[in-house]
Amino acid sequence: MEGAEAASERPTTTRRPRFDPDEYQMRKRKTSKSQLPRRENDVYVNMSTNFKGQLERCRKLIDSGRTEVFVHAMGAAVGRAINLALQVESNYQGLLEMDVRTSTVGVVDDLEPLADDLEPTTQTRQTSAIHIRLFMPNAQKQE
Repeated sequence: MEGAEAASERPTTTRRPRFDPDEYQMRKRKTSKSQLPRRENDVYVNMSTNFKGQLERCRKLIDSGRTEVFVHAMGAAVGRAINLALQVESNYQGLLEMDVRTSTVGVVDDLEPLADDLEPTTQTRQTSAIHIRLFMPNAQKQE
């Protein structure tokens, strides 16, 4: 029980922003299209896209004869991408398999000053990314 008591006595720390929110407003810069692979069978998930629309897009790609579909997401959208891939996999009842890769991607934020005497600046940070390959294993062996 000593370990549990010691753990509860540790001070909790809150993560501080790298800039003063009273002086700057942060704007997340969009990831450049050149950084991302762009194939016809790539589906990019973010928090604002229609989930049902992306699910339908994956279904159409597979139904049109594609043997693999790639689902990509970054940051907060990673959970949505996982959910999308699991939904697609369950719709095809064992015909599809998944290969999941994760990575870390550097992103840039623009810091816009709220006061006239400050200069605009940027900051870089790391965010998680996921790349899910949904594929038909039998189709891969026949080719």
